[in-house]
Amino acid sequence: MGWLVVVATRREVNVEVRVRIKATLFLMALALFAAQSAGQAAVIVDQSSGATGRFIGSQELPDRPEFSASAFDDFTIGTAFNITFLRVFGREAGLPAANVAVVAGIYASPDLTAIPILRTIGTQVGANLVFDFGGATLPAGTYWVGAYVVRPASGGQWLWNLRLPIVGSQARWHNPGDGFGLGTSAIPLGDVLEEADMAFILEGNLATSSLSLTLALNRDAVEADENLQLSATIIRPGGAVSVTLYLAIVLPGSVGPAFGCGGTGVLVFLANRGADFAVRCGSAPPETFPAYAENLAIPAGAYLNLPDILNLTWPAGAPSGLYTFALVATPPGAFADGSIDAQDLLGAGVDTLVAQ
Repeated sequence: MGWLVVVATRREVNVEVRVRIKATLFLMALALFAAQSAGQAAVIVDQSSGATGRFIGSQELPDRPEFSASAFDDFTIGTAFNITFLRVFGREAGLPAANVAVVAGIYASPDLTAIPILRTIGTQVGANLVFDFGGATLPAGTYWVGAYVVRPASGGQWLWNLRLPIVGSQARWHNPGDGFGLGTSAIPLGDVLEEADMAFILEGNLATSSLSLTLALNRDAVEADENLQLSATIIRPGGAVSVTLYLAIVLPGSVGPAFGCGGTGVLVFLANRGADFAVRCGSAPPETFPAYAENLAIPAGAYLNLPDILNLTWPAGAPSGLYTFALVATPPGAFADGSIDAQDLLGAGVDTLVAQ
């Protein structure tokens, strides 16, 4: 493994990769960003698993309004999304044919009496509720999703499934008419049943690319002792933003076993603005990925040209194959939860070369 040397003048790393997107979380992130930039819906929140076996009523009763109540669960997005689909998982204990309406909203707080930021009418499919928000734009922030059926008491109950683990805050339940004697304000779910979240999937696509990132290599192919340079451009069309940048190169799948990575791929990260580098297997938890720059302030309307973020002499003995260089921008601390989600990605740039 002596070929893996840093020979650059200022910032550098060498890494070889076979571009097999499914092999590494980091490249999965790039694929996810690319899909959303192309306008394809991606999962923003997936809380469909981890059912506790318990459930709670989420229903407006026109004939008994004091018992109308809804569950709410919070989620956070780091950038603006066009919200497309919401699927809420529940239990039917009545007659869906008695539904007057099936309603979902995205709220600033778990308050059934508040006007939701986004609201839509959906349908009931089996025991679940399905909604189309039509691509309505939701800015970055923390929100509460609520869903319920409108059905008279004679039609029986629809109940929303509970699930674990809790992501963010535990779910809330709001019975503003106080028919259950628990007060008129929203209360933690643990005060009613148990501390848990609600089961749902929320989908959408990026409203716009929050950042435009471009990587450019000075050559498409490289041989030993040739100079390799990598430049980057960062464009911020909106207001000022703070980001974390990751700069990585991925080795071909053939070198995985040599690094103890098996078939998961090998990533080399340029860290601390080029002062260090670190090798990670593609299966490594994303919170262990070292950043190129943390809490980097990008001014509003910025056009930043970084002409020499990597400058090296290609080392003799480096494996031949396709190398992918990737620059990814995330909100600060986005990978701290151990996952790479749609809302974690603000921008990405990729370039490749073939080593002879």
